[in-house]
This record gives sequence, structure tokens and C-alpha cells, in this order.
Amino acid sequence: MSNWSIEEAERVYGVSQWGGGYFQIGENGNVHITPVPEDPSIRIDFNSVIEDIRKEGVQFPVVVRFHDILRSQVAGLNKAFRKSITEAEYQGEYQGVYPVKV
Repeated sequence: MSNWSIEEAERVYGVSQWGGGYFQIGENGNVHITPVPEDPSIRIDFNSVIEDIRKEGVQFPVVVRFHDILRSQVAGLNKAFRKSITEAEYQGEYQGVYPVKV
């Protein structure tokens, strides 16, 4: 694997295809998380998260949640519904309720 590169990792894993702007391969080759897409300066090296979890003595597997990603996704859903409601000239009441497994 001496020829392994970030470009090769992207080709193999396709992070840009499924990451929704939240996940990228960083310059160091690790997965990086951008939990607030509007602020790309906030980047978290996922490997450092894993190392911190290990140091705490937590048993794997674990679930790691990024609340800013959840908030962003719900905001996107609400925006899409508001747009559709406006386009359809819907006059009724709307209250979005999203069952989220957290």
C-alpha cells in the first residue's frame, strides 16, 4: 500500500458521495467531521475522537453522535417543508415531528 493516497482513499471509499459535506478525508488521511457545514473551520479528526474514547477506557463498539449534524439535518428538513408549503400555497397548520433514534 505504499502508493496509497488521499485521492485513492476517496476513490475506494467515496466519502464525498455519502458524507453529505459532513465527512471528508483529511490531509493526514484520517476521516474528518465538519459538524457545521456552514463553518468549515470546525473540523474534528475522528481518529482523535476514537483515541479519546480509548483513553477513557470505554469498551467498543460505541456510538458517536454529533448533535450539530442532527441539528443541521432537522433544519434542512424544515427548510424543505417550508419551501414546499409555500410553493403549494398550503394554508393548514404544520408541526414537524421527527422520530430520531439517538
